[in-house]
Amino acid sequence: MSVFAVFLAIVAGLMAIALVALFVTLVVLAVRARGKRRSVQYRPGAER
Repeated sequence: MSVFAVFLAIVAGLMAIALVALFVTLVVLAVRARGKRRSVQYRPGAER
């Protein structure tokens, strides 16, 4: 049972790391998209 428990713990750890990595990448992409949108909105001064 100990080997099976260790295997489950390793799999759970890998899944947690993968989920955290996906969440971080999504947050970074969202922040970059927002930054680009804001910069694009602030750049054109002729509209105002």
